[in-house]
Amino acid sequence: MKAFLLALIWLCLGGATPALASGKWVATPYAPPRALFDFYLDDPQKIGSALFWVRSLINPLLEAPYNYPRKT
Repeated sequence: MKAFLLALIWLCLGGATPALASGKWVATPYAPPRALFDFYLDDPQKIGSALFWVRSLINPLLEAPYNYPRKT
């Protein structure tokens, strides 16, 4: 079993190297994201976890490499 796993790892690493070397960088021009979040909660105290979830989706878009501006 160990020999099989080692062979599988070796094939995966050896097969991935040429593909990585021949790749090119593509900067896709995405439109600014637009989203609507609709929540149906059975208890008003659950809004904290719902807003935390929304924040976890928005925060990466405000930082590099996206750097979308904050609208106030």
